[in-house]
Parts: sequence; C-alpha cells; structure tokens
Amino acid sequence: MPRATRILLAIMVCCVQPMYTQHAAAENQPVQLRVGIYNNSPKVFLDADGNPAGFFIDLLEYAADREGWTLTYHPAPFAELLDRLADGEIDVLPDVAYAESRATQIVFSSVNVIDDWLQVFSTSESGLATAADLDGRRIAVLASSRQQEYMQHHFPRLYDIEYELQVYRDYAATQSSLLDGRVDALVASRFFHLSPERDPLVVPTSIFFAPSLNLYGFRPGIPEEIPTALDAHISSLQNTADSWYYQSLQRWIDRPEVVWPRTLLWLLGTFAGIAAILSLLIPLLRRRLASTAHDYIEIFNSTSDAILIHDEDTWEVLDMNAAARELFGLGSREAFKGIDAHSAVSEGFTAERGQQHLLHARRTGFHQFEWRIRRVDGQVSWAEISLKRVIINNQHRILALIHDISGRKSDETRVKRSLLEKEILLKELYHRTKNNMQIICGLLHLQASDFPDSRLQQAFHDAENRILAMAMVHEKLYASDDLTHINTDEYLSELVQHVRSSMESAQPVTLDLQIERIPVTVETAIPLGLVLNELLTNSLKHAFPGTHNRGRIHIQLQRDPEVPEQIRFEYSDNGIGVPDTDALEQSLSLGLYLIRSLITEQLNGRLRFISEQGLHCSADIIL
Repeated sequence: MPRATRILLAIMVCCVQPMYTQHAAAENQPVQLRVGIYNNSPKVFLDADGNPAGFFIDLLEYAADREGWTLTYHPAPFAELLDRLADGEIDVLPDVAYAESRATQIVFSSVNVIDDWLQVFSTSESGLATAADLDGRRIAVLASSRQQEYMQHHFPRLYDIEYELQVYRDYAATQSSLLDGRVDALVASRFFHLSPERDPLVVPTSIFFAPSLNLYGFRPGIPEEIPTALDAHISSLQNTADSWYYQSLQRWIDRPEVVWPRTLLWLLGTFAGIAAILSLLIPLLRRRLASTAHDYIEIFNSTSDAILIHDEDTWEVLDMNAAARELFGLGSREAFKGIDAHSAVSEGFTAERGQQHLLHARRTGFHQFEWRIRRVDGQVSWAEISLKRVIINNQHRILALIHDISGRKSDETRVKRSLLEKEILLKELYHRTKNNMQIICGLLHLQASDFPDSRLQQAFHDAENRILAMAMVHEKLYASDDLTHINTDEYLSELVQHVRSSMESAQPVTLDLQIERIPVTVETAIPLGLVLNELLTNSLKHAFPGTHNRGRIHIQLQRDPEVPEQIRFEYSDNGIGVPDTDALEQSLSLGLYLIRSLITEQLNGRLRFISEQGLHCSADIIL
C-alpha cells in the first residue's frame, strides 16, 4: 500500500473514532426516573428515616437495579403527584388504581401488581354492616383517589342512597376527621387495615366493593421500553416461587415477627422458652385462625351483592355466597347449574356470550357488563356483573360480583315511556296550534273580502303573513325529532319563499340568502321570523318602484365568531332607501314597532338601521 494511502486512512480513523465514542456514550447513558412517593403504607410510603419504602418501591428498585435505571424520589400528596405526572414533572407514580378517566391523561403499566378493593372503615360503635347503612352518613375519602371517583359517580347509582362526601388531602386527615366526629366513616384501600398509621379505634367493616387493578402510572410520552421492562420483571417474579415479589409481599403485607437470640449464652434457654410459648400459643393460634376464617366467611355471606367464584379454565362455579343463592333461588346445598340454566337464553343471553365475558376478564383483569339472569323458578331480572381476575390459594380465579338492577331498569323503562307520551302530546299540541293559526288566517282572508278598501285588505294580508310566520314554527316542530329546537336555515328559507310568493311585485327581485344552520328555541324562532317577515314585506312593497333598477335583497344569519352564544342577523336591499334613519327608528308604524320590540325586548338584541344605497338593518341576538 502506498505511504500516502496509509497516512490518509490513519487520518480518517482518528476522525471517526471520537464520533463513534460519543455515539456509544449516548447510547449507554443511564435512564433517570423521577418517582413520586406518598404515604399509603404498606404499599408505598416514607419510613421513619425519610427513606422510600413499601411493596411497590421494592419491585421498582428491583427492576431499576437490573435495567440500570437511576431513581430519584419526590414526596408529595397523592392528588398533587397525579397532576405532576400528567404534566410530565415526574416520570413514575407507584400504586395508581386504573380508571378510564386517568387513562386519557397518563400511561399505565399492564401487569396487575396486587389485588385490591375498596372497604369502609369506621369506629366499633358505628353499627355499619351493609351498604344501606351508609344512607345519610358523612363519608371521608382521599382527594383525586379512585375511592373519591367511585363514591361520587358509581356507588349512589348502584345502591340508590344519598350521603355527604368529604374530601381530604391524605389518609391521616381522613382518619382524624373520623376520630373527631366530623364524619361517620372513611373509604380506603383494603390495605389501610395493615398501615401503621391506622389508629386502633378505626376498624374495618363488612362493607367492601369495587375490585381494582393496582398499577404503576407513567407520564405521557414515556419511552415504551420502560413500562414494558417493568411489566416483564413483575410478571417473571409473580410466576417464580419464592421470588423477590413474594419475599417483599411477606415483608410488608404479612409482616411475620422474628425473634432472634441476643447471645449464644441464651441459646438453650431461648429454645426452651420458645417451645414453652409455642405449646401455649398453638391452641390459641388455631382458635384465632378458625375465628379469622369464620370472619371471612361471615363477610363473604353478609355482603348484599351476590358473589360467585369461577375456575378460569373450566368456568365451573367453585363457591357462592348467600346473596347469590337467594338471587338465583337456589337452596343451601343446591349447586349452580351453569350459565345457560341461570340466564335468559331465549333473549340471547347464552353460555357462549357469558364465556366471552369471562374470557375478556381473564385477559384484561377486569370487566363489567349488564346481563339477564334467570332464577330457578323461571323469573328473569336484570343484573350488573363485575368480573375480576384474582388469586385464591395460589390459583387464578374469576370473581363475579352481581348486583340486581331490576329496579333501576324498571325506572328507566317508566321514564322512557313517560317521555314518549309527553313527546306525542307535545307534537299534537304543535299540530293543533298550527292548524288553529291557519284557520285564523283563513278567517282573516274571508273577512278582508268584505271590504273594498285596498289598504284595509292589505292590512288583513299583512296580519295573515305574520300569523303564518308563527304557524310555520309549530309546523317545523311537529315534523322534527327535536321538539324544542328548529333549524334556522330551513325555517327562514321557507318563510322567505312564502312571503315572496304572496307579494305581487312588478319588478323582479333577486334574493341572496346566507343563513347558517343554527338550532334555536321557539322563543327565538318566532320573533326572528316575524322580524324577517316585516323587513321583507316592506322591501317588496316599497323599496323597488316601477322605475327602479333590478332589485336585490341580501339576508344573512350566522353565529358571531367572537361570541359563540350570540348570532348576527343582517338584512339589506338596494332599493330607494329612506331619507332619515333616525326618524325610521322612532316611527310609530306597526311594522317598525314590531321590529323594534321583538329585537330589543323579546330577543334582548341590539338593532341598527343604515340607509346607504338602500336600507340596511342589523341586529346582534343572544341565544
């Protein structure tokens, strides 16, 4: 190789190597994540030393160690952190319950971290046992939380009760309000029972509901590989026995107490003491476990909603509570006979459709829908079913919460029937009003023929046109599906054609209509139609005498672009105009009096007249 060529290659290598090194450094730059943290022990909180701790923090730091992420923590109340996450000021927020309203603002992880539901907490003397007991009570919830959304929008509709909801910035404030007597109960995650912040006087009740997905929230625009990597780590841990997931779960949720001997000298004595204690504790623990199991069974059977537990592979019903047996009309030992046997198959609610809902719940973790159920005695009723994928005894199951909504459906049917009857009556009223106005016009026409005076006949004719302008509104409403509004373009265009055809003018007149389609009420349509009738009648009668050039009338109606709740009406002709607009505005003629009173009094508008190369009238009308 020539020496010059070798030198040139060496120079190129020296130039390219720094560029490659910089690119590689950029590729290997560690990911820095800003993590929001708030007090919701044992899932996420700051410990006594101010360090981040909790089940969700353990899993996030596990993934960060293996992915090379750098985590910085930013403590604040939950509501503030949720807003900061949506604004991109932080990157990750642990322990965020899934809600459709939140999914439009932030990005959720896909793998459910831990099963959760909402539970009512109160004092031991509260006497709260069922959802109906919350009627008329004062209830505290955490600001911007899932319990606030559920208690505001879903719970009252499901149980048809009323209560006062009070919102606080953190769990400590909700608990203080309960202990101070400002509220009667608080709604929180089921894990609040395990929180060290819970006062012993605050106890869980048997009222629980709304199973939810507990996920990580990410800011909009987060690189997709970050939540994907976190989901992969969590899924792998959940499917590996004795993994960090279950170790952390035992650490924070179960919290077993471990007694360690302090010195070797006490070793034998310690073992002997432990053996003695265990000999005393084992019977107590057995009784306690039996009591706990009995308590869970009591809670399971005391809830007012029906509960079924399905095998997620065979769909077989493994267990059901007392409310479910009552709902389906089953005896205490009678088994669930299958989806077909307990559904309105003749109405299309078949086992195949039911299994599709179960598959959807198994795939997504949660699914809610309405269903027609059939009792053993053949009675059919409506129910709202919430399906939740849960783990029971290390087995995946489908938990079905069934709420009877027959009363709500009956109310909806009754309201729809009542509305339909009112619509029919209102249509009939519009139809009769229009017919009566046409009869009045016919009577005026007959009466006018008895008078030879042309001015008197013209007055009768003008009155007919005014009445027909109002009758056309009722005709439009009768023919419309919307019984409260009519469209301005159809109504005013037909009114213009009617007035023009009713006027005998020797001069041809060109009409230029620019009318926007705006739905208006009867209170706006009738005065607007009368104003247009008066202006158009005046132009056709007086603006274009026999010697005048070809006439042109321009009519425009549109929304004000600067004030959307206001419309602008403009009318102009190129006729002979009027000599004095001030005198025109003060005129006592019936037509001009109607225009002024209709615009300024009935439509609350501003009226302006200009006479330049014809007559120009404009008005701003508030809808």
